Amino acid sequence: MVEFTAYHAVTHPLVKVIDDWNSLLDHGLEKAASYVIRKNGATYEAINGSTGKISFSGANAATVINSCITALSASGGTIFIKNGQYDITASINLTGAKSITLTGETRALEIAGWGTRLNAANGLNSPVITSNNGAEIDASLLIKDLIISGNSVGQGVNADGIYFKNTFYSTIENVYVYDAKFDGFSILQSEVILIKNCYAFNNKHHGFYIPTNEARLTNCQTANNALAGIFFSGFGVHLNNVLAWQNAQYGIIGNILDDFSIVDCDSWNNAFDGINIDTSTGGRIIGCESKNNAAGHAGILLVDAIGVLVLGNQVFDDQGAPTQDYGIYETGTSNYNVILGNRIDGCVTSNIRVIGANTKVKYNQGFVTENRVPATITAAATSIVVPHLCDYTPAVGDIHPTLTNLPTNDIGDVYVDTIGAANFTLHCRNVPGGATAIFDVEIRRTP
Repeated sequence: MVEFTAYHAVTHPLVKVIDDWNSLLDHGLEKAASYVIRKNGATYEAINGSTGKISFSGANAATVINSCITALSASGGTIFIKNGQYDITASINLTGAKSITLTGETRALEIAGWGTRLNAANGLNSPVITSNNGAEIDASLLIKDLIISGNSVGQGVNADGIYFKNTFYSTIENVYVYDAKFDGFSILQSEVILIKNCYAFNNKHHGFYIPTNEARLTNCQTANNALAGIFFSGFGVHLNNVLAWQNAQYGIIGNILDDFSIVDCDSWNNAFDGINIDTSTGGRIIGCESKNNAAGHAGILLVDAIGVLVLGNQVFDDQGAPTQDYGIYETGTSNYNVILGNRIDGCVTSNIRVIGANTKVKYNQGFVTENRVPATITAAATSIVVPHLCDYTPAVGDIHPTLTNLPTNDIGDVYVDTIGAANFTLHCRNVPGGATAIFDVEIRRTP
């Protein structure tokens, strides 16, 4: 690091400027900042990273920050905001900006002063940070290491914590948004967006609202939001290692999706379904845990979902008084899904409910689709009612009886009918005679 020596002659006019610049080096120039923002008493100051001089100052934090954004060249730059509380009276406006990094000093909540915290002032009535483009723009923005307080009671209209529209190739990292009047993070009509290590708590709409294409949400948490923890739609949206809990509606809900994934995510104690996928095709729900969600709802709900792989998930209710009615539940026109190798337990009504004629269900713990039962037709009879002990109603092609002895008479054709939720009837054409007809009956759902 370059060091600057301050000669402390009281009469030297550059002493204070050089000292101020030196005090910012550790967090300013070390991060290649174009501007370093700090609060000095009641005044907000922007130190130029090239000259060390104060380029902008005033009593309004948003004005100082927006002045830095406007002043950056077409090649962009970095605006570094020192720890402190900054009251935001107008949106920090990245609309039209390209290749700009807006970063705080720290986002750790445990440090004094809550790190770099942007507070929505009373009457802001707009997002704290916005990039609202009328047409698609390859913005290449990076927003990181910030805490955003939405101050919902101080807003007269719905306003998000962070709002992107038509903003491409951008990242939001290590940002905490809480108490926004509307969504914590709202990403609309944008593409190639990465949101990682972010938190959305106590917002008055969704925690994360992501109706966009080619977005990835990873290592994030969301709780206590007024609607869903996460709402997403579009093509190529992927959730990885996300925790959603105690939201007033869904933990995670996806609508009109194609080629999506929800991997290693947890959804607990939400007032609606833990994971809800609606009107979607070609997705994957793998390795998730969805538990203890509300009465009348499911751990994983598939509504009009086609071709979704549901693999290796833990879906259960382990409360003393269980509430979650269903484990994995198909409804509407859902079909051609694969429900494989999940563990489902403790749900009030049904662990798995499948309606798609071509949906495949196999090797799930807590939902029997494979069983083997004995059946004996006595000497003078031609039928026996057999309990199949499965958690679904088998099709006739799922039931495979094998004769294991030699009856006295030729028993003729063997067939099955009257298949119900608990039993089926096994028939032979002729009575067995002196020796009974003993069968080993295998039930296996058609793969």
